[in-house]
Formats: sequence, C-alpha cells, structure tokens
Amino acid sequence: MNDLQVMKYLSVNYRKSLLMLFYNNPVIENDRDEIVRILAFDYGQENANQEIVGQDMNFLIKNGLIEFNEKDNKIFLTDKGKRVYKKLLKKETVPKDSANKERNETIADEVIRLALDNAEFFHDQNKEPFVLFKLKGHKELHPVNSSVFRQWLSKLYYDQTSKALTAEVINNASNLLKGKALFEGKNFSLYNRVARYDGHLWYDLTTDDWKVIRVNESSWEIVGDAPILFRRYNHQSPQSIPDHSATIDDIDLLRKYVNMSDDDFLLFKVTLISYLIPDFPHVIIILSGPQGSAKTTVFKIMKMLVDPSVLLTLSFPTKDTELVQNLSHHWFALFDNISSLKKRVSDLLCRAITGEGFSKRKLYTDEDDVIFNFMRCIGLNGINIPAQYPDLLDRCLIITLNRIPKEKRRKEEDLLKEFEKDRPKILGSIFNIISKAIGIRKNIGLKEFPRMADFAEWGEAISQSMGYPKYRFLQLYYDNIGTQNIEALEAHILGPVILKLMEENDIIEETPTELLQKLEKIAEDMKVKTNSKKWPKAPHILTRRLNEIKTNLLDFGIEYEKDRSGSERKIILKKKNSVIASHDEENQNEKNGSDDTSEKNEPS
Repeated sequence: MNDLQVMKYLSVNYRKSLLMLFYNNPVIENDRDEIVRILAFDYGQENANQEIVGQDMNFLIKNGLIEFNEKDNKIFLTDKGKRVYKKLLKKETVPKDSANKERNETIADEVIRLALDNAEFFHDQNKEPFVLFKLKGHKELHPVNSSVFRQWLSKLYYDQTSKALTAEVINNASNLLKGKALFEGKNFSLYNRVARYDGHLWYDLTTDDWKVIRVNESSWEIVGDAPILFRRYNHQSPQSIPDHSATIDDIDLLRKYVNMSDDDFLLFKVTLISYLIPDFPHVIIILSGPQGSAKTTVFKIMKMLVDPSVLLTLSFPTKDTELVQNLSHHWFALFDNISSLKKRVSDLLCRAITGEGFSKRKLYTDEDDVIFNFMRCIGLNGINIPAQYPDLLDRCLIITLNRIPKEKRRKEEDLLKEFEKDRPKILGSIFNIISKAIGIRKNIGLKEFPRMADFAEWGEAISQSMGYPKYRFLQLYYDNIGTQNIEALEAHILGPVILKLMEENDIIEETPTELLQKLEKIAEDMKVKTNSKKWPKAPHILTRRLNEIKTNLLDFGIEYEKDRSGSERKIILKKKNSVIASHDEENQNEKNGSDDTSEKNEPS
C-alpha cells in the first residue's frame, strides 16, 4: 500500500498532524500536492454547511483550506506553505465569479417564476415584447424593455423575499422573458389613444387608473376594463375627465379661443372632432395666418383635446426615421411654424395619413427591420401654407386665422387656464356629438365623394349632429378643396401658366413639343423662371409635370388628356364644368326639394 492509500485510512486529526509535518519538513516532497488535496477535502466535508453540501470536490477543497488556515494558521507560517496554498487556490478551486454566476442563475430562475405567475407576456403586431400585470386594482401594459417593468420586477421579488435584485439578475431574467413573450406569448394588437372594436369606439384617457371611454350610437361612458390594449408613451399626459352633463352646443365654447370666420369655424370643429374617430384617413389641418393670429395657441388647444402630451407641438427632425418614430408615438402630431416642406417629407406625411407602412433598421449591425404600420392625424401651421405638392394638398384642409386686435390680446397662460376650466365641458360635448354622428352616418347616403371620402362622410355626419343643415359642411369642404386646388396650381411651376393659357381657349390640342413652346412663351411674359429645375426641359418631361396637377386641373374645370390615336402623340387641354360646381348645384337642388323640418339655423 503506497503513501496515498495509507493516508485515506488515517484519522482526520492524524492527517492534520501529517499535513503539518509535510509543510515543515522540506525533505518529504513525493505526492505533496495530492496529499494536501485529500486532507483539505476531508476537512471541507467535516466542516461542511448548507452552502457547501452538494458542491463538487474542488469547491470543498477551497473551503477546507480556508477553514483549515483560519483555525490552524500555524501550518501556513512557512513560505512554502503559503506558496502551496496559493497554488491550490489558483489551480484546483472554483473561481469566485463562477460561484456568483451559479447563485445569480438560481435567483434569476426564481424571478422568472414569480414574473410568469403574476403577469402575462405577449408580443404586439410589430413583434415587440410586452408584459401585462395588475397594479393597484387595474391592469398596466409596458414593454419588457422598459424601466417600469424592471422596477416592477425588482419590487415583486423584494415583496416575496425582502431581498434586492442585482442588475445582472434583472438583465438575465428580462432577456429570457422577452423570449417567452416573442415565441410563447400571444399576439395582441396595441392601439394608440383611439380604437374601434366590437362595434364601439374607444378612447384612452391615459390616466393613472388606466380607464378608457367607450362610445356607441346610444351613449358614451367611462369604463375601467377594456377588451383591447392601449400602448402608452412617456410623453402622454392624462386627459381631463369629460363632463357627462355637457350638451352638444358646449362645443361652441371653443369659439372664444379661435379667431376665424364662421364658415372656417364649422370646418375646424368637424375636423377636430373627427380626430377622435379612428380607422380612416383624416385630412391634414393647415392653420395659416399672419403673426399674432395665435396659430401655436390654437394648436396647443387642439392637442389637449385630442391627444394630451407634454409635447404639445413638434418640429420636423432632420432624419426621416426620427419623424416616423414621432408619428408612431403621437396619435395627433402637430408641427409648428413650418415655412416649407421637402418632397420626401411631403411624401412621408401622405403615407402616414393613408396608413401605408414604414420600415427602419433596429441597428446598423442588425439585418432585421422594424416595421411601422399606422394611420395618424397631422396638423401644420405657418404664416404661409407650408404644403406645396399636389398629393399632400389633396389631403389637407386649410383654415385661415385672423390677426388678433391689440385690445383683444391675452397672455397665453391666462387663456390656457380659462380653457382648462372649459375642457371637461368641451370634451363631454365632443363625445355626445360622436355618439350621435355614429347613427347619422349609417343613413347619410352621399352620392359622390371627394378624394378624402371617409372624412367627407364622417364630416357631414358630425356637422348634422351639431345641428347644421344638410350638406352645409360638404359645401364648405368642396369650397375648401377649391382653395387647395388654387394653392396646388399656384405652387406648381406649370399651374399659373396653364391657367393663363386656358383663359382665352376652350380647347388646346398640340403635340408635346408644340405645347411646350407655347407654354415657354407665356411663361416668359409672366416672368416665370424657365431655367428652374422644376420647369420641363423636354416634351416627355412636360407630360410628367402635367400628370402631377391633373386632378387639380380637373377640379378647376380643365381636363387633361393624352391622345395616341393618330400618327402623332398629342396633349389635349379643354374646359369643362368643374366637379365642385356640379356637386354644389346637385346638393342645392336636393336641399330645395327636401321636406326635412329638423334643420336649425347655422350657429354663429
């Protein structure tokens, strides 16, 4: 039997003595390290506690040596003993970081179990992970990546164990819960501020108790547990609680905060109310007017009524991805003091109005795109009309604000304080009007529609709900479209030239080359810059430019066609009765023949 085998049969106390002998006798060197391992292992087992039991041998060696050194420290007084001790710790024991990692993994498992028992994890329509948990008697929804969720997780664990969580444990648990939300959780659609579901309209009050408003054609009420989920953003502010005692006429409390004509006030009210109704393309409201007409203040009031936020107005960011994110986070985005829009921004706003998708890369190193698919309400204001491109103008409604006389000017702070007192009444009135409009819209029976057809239908229903005569809103809206057409044609480099050409001609039929020559001559007389990049330099470019304003010319009474029947390609411009004029005439005929006695005079 060799020395090692003999050592295994010796008592622990005797092994201690041998160990002391080995360390103090430099002659004995054979198998020293292995003997020390055995002795330390036995000593570790003898002094084992709950933390040590079940661990591997190396972990016991480490603890055995530490215990042995603390109680019998004379053994390690020699330099050689210290060197052996350090060597064993370095080569044979479990690193401290590894032990902490194992302990953190155990705690993370417990945290994950607690989270799954107390919350529901799911993903939204954009494949983003979310959590839904109860707090103070109501349900709250937050992104798994959010600081709110991390704080809730920490509190949940502390309430159960009276212990705090480390950042490492929270990160580990959060990462696994993200995976569960994405790959095991259900898919739920999330809404921003407004929604349509199960035959009702829903409006998120963004209050601390997470209550919402449910609207149908018979009534509206505040409820605490909606069947749909609203996503909230940090910028959103709580809405004032609408006053149930408000009447439909209380919407006219707005009149003292805006300085515009009576016709524009009707358009303004209808457009504002429509922004609380989801799932159709809304017009972009444009407030134009001179300095001192309170454009920014009116925007703030609109934002507070539709989509309260700490950011009442916005400015255009330099990057398109940031603009998309702003639009994603705001149901009603109001851009203040805009002088002009670039073509790419104009196109982006058109996409946001009609609900077309956007995509952006999460990170430059990530191949996955983040898809944004939403329909938003947008407002622009400026001294001049900032929208210039026909596609965008076709989606706009232009309101002109008048300059406020000096004797009627007030501090914005005082005006907004007064508005805060009126806000519950105005909101109650708005929801009364929407409830009534839902029923009227079912039987509105319009025979023709402008480009923003859904807005026109809802607008007419809202107008009638407020007591205005039939088709009064539509008449004013078509007049406004005429203003848009004028703006679009005047903003387009060919628009004024075409209008001048058609002043003295009922029909023009020319080849593109011939027509371009005529237009260049008229442009020279009108001092239009034909050296501009926007001016067509070739016949085939002329047809492209005419296509840009084709619908605007048509609404203005000028029809544009291309004729390829003969040997030469020709462009035909001819006058016709405008759609607007014919629609007004038809509506007037219907009004004159109507026996509806429920109409009331237009509010002043």
